Amino acid sequence: MDSDIQEFHSDEDFAFTMGDLMCHTLSVSCGKFTSDITAHSHSTNSCEIHYIVSGEGVVTLHGKTYPVSAGNIYITGPFVEHAQTYNSSDPMIEFCIYLSFEKSTRKPEEDISRALYTIFMESDPEIHRAEPFLLPVAYQIAKECTSKNYGYIAIVSALLQQFIVLCLRIYSKTLMKAATVTTSLETNYLIIENSFLFEYNTITLVALSQRLNVSPRQTQRILLKYYHSNFQQKKLEAKMSAALFCLQNKDMRISAIAEQLGYSSVEHFSSSFKKYHGCSPSFYKKRLLPG
Repeated sequence: MDSDIQEFHSDEDFAFTMGDLMCHTLSVSCGKFTSDITAHSHSTNSCEIHYIVSGEGVVTLHGKTYPVSAGNIYITGPFVEHAQTYNSSDPMIEFCIYLSFEKSTRKPEEDISRALYTIFMESDPEIHRAEPFLLPVAYQIAKECTSKNYGYIAIVSALLQQFIVLCLRIYSKTLMKAATVTTSLETNYLIIENSFLFEYNTITLVALSQRLNVSPRQTQRILLKYYHSNFQQKKLEAKMSAALFCLQNKDMRISAIAEQLGYSSVEHFSSSFKKYHGCSPSFYKKRLLPG
């Protein structure tokens, strides 16, 4: 059937709801690659489904390259930089859906829309192998979009919903992992705060992510959402807090404090301290402990 799928491009908005999430199609298309697609990304609340119908090529996702061929599928969410390199001897034919989700002040609550939001908008990009049942749906979408027979908008909207649900099933392993890893917020708070409190010198983003059992990207989201700081900002905050505590010890030299905090030199520590607290460590120590 892959040789029969029609090339087309539609900018019509086949709007539909899934659970409590409103979905819009910015474009739906199927076409053969005749040149490379340079690196680009999508804005907030939008993503793209890439389904390779036939041929071969190379995809770059966040700087990492992956070979792709017929039957591969991947989703690029907001701000995921991606590029595609075509193979001139066997160029890819790609079925592509560009989706946008209506902005909301809260995350979706119903199961289907929550799953959709998690997989399409928050997950790190991965290459998956699509199931055979995806191709007939893509074929039917292409047929309806090109023929534009009576009622085609309603039919395409329904087919797109079916295609998206089938994509969610393909990504079900990722979804199940996310579901089984939902530690309570209280536990996450404890892990995060203890890590920065006791390991401010050595903690890394990867190590913290492993403790939370989520990806580094998701860890950054958690920190931004609940602490309004990214990892580096949170680590600097922890080090500067520890510096104030160490400076209260009149017998502890500033050079020893700098070393304990992991700074390569006293000058580097002093510069960071002054930038953060507004005065030098020596001035703070003298003001706090006169004489």
